[in-house]
Amino acid sequence: VLNLLQTHHTVDIQESSMGAFVKAIDSVENAGGYFWLYSVNDSAGKVAADKYLTSDGDVVEWHYRSIGE
Repeated sequence: VLNLLQTHHTVDIQESSMGAFVKAIDSVENAGGYFWLYSVNDSAGKVAADKYLTSDGDVVEWHYRSIGE
């Protein structure tokens, strides 16, 4: 999902041992308890954005929300 995002947006990431963590999309940065989270086919991502491989027909959405939402 990260490669798809980077194709159409400016993305700031932080690498970790678990994978890439999205810090900002198009200059909208994680702040105040809100973070960029993704979903695929209405299911929340369970792995780092650079680890999820999409399939044809998948619908990927990025959400700016608090983790508790």
